[in-house]
Amino acid sequence: MPLPEIVISSKRTLPTKFVPKKKEAVSVAYQKPCVPEVRRPSIDQKLNAEKQLQKFIEKKKIIEEKKKEGAIRVSNVMHSLEEARLKRKQEALKAKQLGFWEEPKAKKGRYTKY
Repeated sequence: MPLPEIVISSKRTLPTKFVPKKKEAVSVAYQKPCVPEVRRPSIDQKLNAEKQLQKFIEKKKIIEEKKKEGAIRVSNVMHSLEEARLKRKQEALKAKQLGFWEEPKAKKGRYTKY
C-alpha cells in the first residue's frame, strides 16, 4: 500500500522513503511488575466512611432546623407587619367616620401632573 506523496516528501526536499522505526523488545527487568489493587476496603476505611456519613447527616439536620427556625421568624415578622397594617387601616376608617380624616396633600415633584 503506497503512501501519498505528501507524507513521503516536503516542498523543499526530494521525495524520500517513509520507513517507520521498529520497536525494540523491552527486557523483563525494565518492565513494571503487576501489582494487584486491593479490592476490599480495610476496616479503618469503613469506620472513617461511616463517621463521615454520620457527621454529614448531623450537619444536614442542623441546617434543616435552622431553616425551619428562620422560616418561623420570617412568618412572625410578616404576621406582625400585617397586623400593624390592618390596625392603621382601622384607625383611618374610624377617623374618616368621625370627620378627622384629611386627604393627604399631593406631592409636588418633577413628574407629577398637578
